[in-house]
Amino acid sequence: MKVLTTLLSFFLTFSVFGAATITLQNNTPLDLSFDLVINGTLEEAPAEMYEQLNDALDGWEKKKLMLEINEAFAAEGETFSFRLKCNEIPNLSLFCDLSLAGNGFNYTLIGTAPGSQPVNLGEAELAEIPFSFDGREYLWKLEYKQEDTDEFPFLAAIHDLVPYEVSAEDLADKNVLNVMSYNTWMMTPPFGPDHMFTRAHSFADYIDPDLDVLVLQEVFDDSVRVHFFNPDLAELGYVHQAGPANNDDMNVFASGVVVYSKWPIVFTAEYHFDSCNFNSFDCFANKGILYAEIDKMGKPYHLFGTHMEAGGNESDVHIKKMQLGEMRRFIEAQNIPNDEPVIMAGDFNNSPNHGNGLFTAVRDSLNPLMPDHI
Repeated sequence: MKVLTTLLSFFLTFSVFGAATITLQNNTPLDLSFDLVINGTLEEAPAEMYEQLNDALDGWEKKKLMLEINEAFAAEGETFSFRLKCNEIPNLSLFCDLSLAGNGFNYTLIGTAPGSQPVNLGEAELAEIPFSFDGREYLWKLEYKQEDTDEFPFLAAIHDLVPYEVSAEDLADKNVLNVMSYNTWMMTPPFGPDHMFTRAHSFADYIDPDLDVLVLQEVFDDSVRVHFFNPDLAELGYVHQAGPANNDDMNVFASGVVVYSKWPIVFTAEYHFDSCNFNSFDCFANKGILYAEIDKMGKPYHLFGTHMEAGGNESDVHIKKMQLGEMRRFIEAQNIPNDEPVIMAGDFNNSPNHGNGLFTAVRDSLNPLMPDHI
C-alpha cells in the first residue's frame, strides 16, 4: 500500500528577536520518544542557540517542552533546521527551518504523518492531520501562537481519536455503567455564545446511544433543555431525567447540572454550595451537587454530578477546597451502603497538571478510584 505523507507549512516573519519553543502533548496511551536532527549553516551552532530539553513523551503526558531556540545567538544570513522525529510511529515528524533576516527570524514549519493528504496551516491556526497507526486512528495537531513576551511557541499534539470505546453489550450487563460527563456551554446570550442553539440542535447527533447515563453541566438555558435536549435525548433512549439542580428564582442561573439516564432514577437530592467567590461570575449560578440514584436491572448506582468554582487564583482555589469538603459531607449524608458503587462526575475545574494542590485535595477529600487516564 502506498503511504502518503502529509505536509503542513506556514511562513512567519517576526520583527523582533526572542525565543522559539516546541512543546509536545501526548493524548494517547503510547510511550513515545523523539530524536532531534540538526542541519543547515548552524549545524555547529553554539550551545546557547538551542537546547533539547526532553526526548521522551509518556502516555497521556501533557505539554512537555522538547526544544528551545534562542535567536539572539545567530548571525544574519544563517539558517537553522531541525527535525523532531518520532521513533515509534514511522514518518511522524515535525520539521522547522529558520533563516535569519534583518528583521528577525523567518520560520517554516512542516509536519509529517503517514496516510493523509496535505493540509496548509496559516498563522495562528490549528491544523489537524488524521493518520492510522497499528490499526488505530489518530490526529497529529499543530498550533502556533505568538505571545506578548517575544516568544513564539509551537505546540504539537498526538491525539487518540477513540480514547474509550462503548460496547452495546454493556447495556445488558447490570455490573457495567457507562457514564459520560460533559460541559455543554449552554449559556443564554449575551452570557454565552451566539451559536448556542446551533449546537443544541445537533447535540444528540454526537451522543453515543450505548451509554447508560449522561451527566451534563452548564445546561443553563431552559429552552435548550426543554426543546432540544429532552426530546432529542429521549429518542436515543435517555428517557429519565433529574435536574437542573438548585432551580429557583433567587439567582440568575440554576446549577446547570442535569442527569439523563436510560435506567430509572429512583431517588434524587441536591445541594447548593455554601462557598462561593463573590468576586467571580460563578456566583450568578446556584452551583452545587445533583445526586441521582439509578436502578440498572436491580443494581443501584449512586451518581453525584457537580460543577465547581472556576478560576485559578488563590481565592478560587480556597473556595474549591471548601466545596470538596461540602461534597464529601453531602455524599456521606446519603448513608450509601459500602458495597454500592458511587460515581462522581462533572466539571471539577481543576487539573493534575496544576501545582496548586487541588488535585491532591480531590483525592484526599473524596477518596476516589481514579480512571486509567485523565
